[in-house]
Amino acid sequence: MVRKIFHSHNVIDGSFVPSNSPVKFSGSSFSSSAYPGQESPNAFDNNTSTYWAANGVTPAFIGLDLAVSKSLSSVKFYATPNLVSRLVDAIIQGSNISGVAGFVDLFTITSQPTPDVYNDYPVTGNYRYVRVLSNNQPYFAFNEMEVWGTPII
Repeated sequence: MVRKIFHSHNVIDGSFVPSNSPVKFSGSSFSSSAYPGQESPNAFDNNTSTYWAANGVTPAFIGLDLAVSKSLSSVKFYATPNLVSRLVDAIIQGSNISGVAGFVDLFTITSQPTPDVYNDYPVTGNYRYVRVLSNNQPYFAFNEMEVWGTPII
C-alpha cells in the first residue's frame, strides 16, 4: 500500500508558501488625516525613506483594509530615530465593521521601539480592518507598517 501525503500551499504574489506560514497582507490604506505629501500609502510602500504623518489632530490613526477578514499574527512597524518615539502608547486595533467603527484593542506599544529596524508586535484574531491609533500624538508618524498573518483557506 502506498500512502500519499499532500501538503497544503497557497500562492502569494506568485510564490508557493506553506499554508501555515505567515505572509504579509496587502490592502487599501486609510487614515484619520495626513500631512501634505505624507499620505497613508507611504506607510505601505515598502520604502523606509517615505513616511505617513498625521496633520496635528488627535486621535490619529492609520490602517489597512484587507478586503476580507484574515487571521492575524503580527503587525510590524519601521521608524527612523526622529519618528520612533511617536509609536509609544499607540494601540493596534482590529475591526470587521469599517475603518472607523467596531475596533477592539489587540496590542499596546508601551516602550520606545528600536529605530531603523522592523519591530514586530504579536496580535491574534480574524479582522478585515487593522489600524494603529494614537490618542496623544497630534503629529503621529512612522515610515512603514506591515500586517502579517496566516491565509484563511
